[in-house]
Amino acid sequence: MMKILYRYKILVFFIVLLSLFLNLYGINWGVPDKERINLVFEDVSLVKILSEEMQKSREEIYEKMEFWADPSQPMKEKTIEVEIKNEKLSISRKMIDAARSYLIRSYGDDEQHTLICMGNMNPSKLNFNPRFFIYGGGYLYPVAVGLKIASLFNYLDLNSDIKYYFLNPQQMGKMFTTGRIIGAIFCAIATYLIFLCGINLYGIRTGLIASLLFSVVPGTVIFSHHLKPYALTIFWMMLSFYWVTRILKEDKIKLPILAGLFAGFSAGTNLLSGFVLFFIPFAYFLRKLPQENISKKLKMILIAIAFFIVGFLLTNPYWLSSLKNVVNEYKTASGCWGFNPTVGNLYYYLRYTLSSVFGIPLLIFIICGIAYAFYKREKQDILILPLLLLMLIYFASSTTKFAHYGIFLAPFLIFLVGRFFAVGLSKTKRLKWITLIFLIFVSFYTFSYSFSYDKIFAQKNTRTIAGEWINNNISQGSKIGLLGLPSPWRTPPFSFFRYSLEITGFDKEIIRKKQPKYFILSEYQWQRSIGYKEMRKWFENYREIKRFEKIPNFFVFKFKRTENSPHDWCIPNPTILIFERK
Repeated sequence: MMKILYRYKILVFFIVLLSLFLNLYGINWGVPDKERINLVFEDVSLVKILSEEMQKSREEIYEKMEFWADPSQPMKEKTIEVEIKNEKLSISRKMIDAARSYLIRSYGDDEQHTLICMGNMNPSKLNFNPRFFIYGGGYLYPVAVGLKIASLFNYLDLNSDIKYYFLNPQQMGKMFTTGRIIGAIFCAIATYLIFLCGINLYGIRTGLIASLLFSVVPGTVIFSHHLKPYALTIFWMMLSFYWVTRILKEDKIKLPILAGLFAGFSAGTNLLSGFVLFFIPFAYFLRKLPQENISKKLKMILIAIAFFIVGFLLTNPYWLSSLKNVVNEYKTASGCWGFNPTVGNLYYYLRYTLSSVFGIPLLIFIICGIAYAFYKREKQDILILPLLLLMLIYFASSTTKFAHYGIFLAPFLIFLVGRFFAVGLSKTKRLKWITLIFLIFVSFYTFSYSFSYDKIFAQKNTRTIAGEWINNNISQGSKIGLLGLPSPWRTPPFSFFRYSLEITGFDKEIIRKKQPKYFILSEYQWQRSIGYKEMRKWFENYREIKRFEKIPNFFVFKFKRTENSPHDWCIPNPTILIFERK
């Protein structure tokens, strides 16, 4: 292992701090807080009145669910009569469920799954079964430990009574924030691992450039702000890959053990990321050490596989006892995505999804880095390219319009672009200066892209602003149309019980038939269906009276989303539109 000079350690230390800053700034975006009570319930007294019913309804839902996204039987509809401030209200159970979600869910879609898994565990009885397995234990258990530590330092209150969080949503908000912080920290540490991997692959200069560029990648920064496993996935992958890079040059028994073990941790965090295991046999067959035969290589590979299994089972000890539920969960999840490797999908993924993840300037140089790797075809290139390209084709063909699923491929692309810049800096003086200018521009542009989203995270959310406007400007009792029941990730928080809500579904004929006076649309909804232009035709009899939109920007750069942006790119602050019937 190369000895790292002190000045390089100082540089990478500041790069890690940069990564940590970008990953943490605005980390508490869109979490439950007391403001939700005022916007949705108007007064805490209504929350108190509905707490028992909200608890019963929630328990009934989860008792019926055997596995993640289980299509359980519909609950019986009923109406609850309540009196508040001498006024009687009739509230449907569906609306109670919808309103409850604003007290315990964030604006990020699916983030609640992590905390549901935490609630399914019972440490006092040594029961750590999360009961949901799409998010693996390599992510869930570190988050659980982080929540416990935060409670010991009195940052948040852990309470087994869900009604406590109905009345204290800010405590639930702290749980979301704490979990996100853990992911952000691990992602920053991964920046240092990328530095070490870059050194082992292509040298110290590549390590520094790769770590710098990775620290500012918009995709990793944005998804480090979510209570999801992607940040920790990158950490475990890089920890495994670090030992893989050493296999290329060293012959120590600990290398396959650690590479395999942490590959198991990676798969135990996000199953698809287990592909890092396949780098191990590649590394053994690419290296050329004196007096090393095939049987020894195979022995080392089998050791790595054995420890991969150990690592996976250490992070997911309940898989074997819950195999039926695991299979059902992955069947449900895989049913959401097909596999369609067309030229159109590959083009879309490269042109729109990856350009959103990296920004166009960095993506251009990533392509240059890939082309250069094909040209050189050194053993390090042969180690990375085949698996990287196979996984890129897989994500382009299955989760084409979503950025976060393939985000853990970012480090491997960054290694190649880091090496490309490093080579340019080692050439003639003229080429060195040209390369340096491009590197500075790409780094600053990419930083601006990431920081512009951090600024959006740190500001008041468009959903909240829209909810305030609705409560203040639309008369109580008015008919308001929605495409679906209110949910925090798509619907502004407003006083649902004070309005007559018309739930139309994605059916233009029902919309035209019911013709509510107002209609609320979210970018999240048209982006994941037929697009804005087509959906706008459903509202020919309506005029837009209010638009809530924030365009990320920094310095002279603006990063406006388009209809071709990835579907998960609008989650932090979707555009919200309010229509009024003409």
